[in-house]
Amino acid sequence: MSDRPFHLDVRGLSCPEPVLRVKKALDSGLDRQLNVLTDSHIALENISRLARYAGFTVKSEEQDGQYCLLLCK
Repeated sequence: MSDRPFHLDVRGLSCPEPVLRVKKALDSGLDRQLNVLTDSHIALENISRLARYAGFTVKSEEQDGQYCLLLCK
């Protein structure tokens, strides 16, 4: 498996779809970094909560209303 991060773009999706897509990626046995791009502060909070519960560390950055999350195990 590649050591490159997996990217997931959930911009424009209404809750709970962004969280469900991230959960699916995490449940698939992802053992590397996951980069998530969202445009919703609510999705940012919910995805961060889910990832931390699953044992991932979360780093986030905001720029022009876009949020980039880096989830690492």
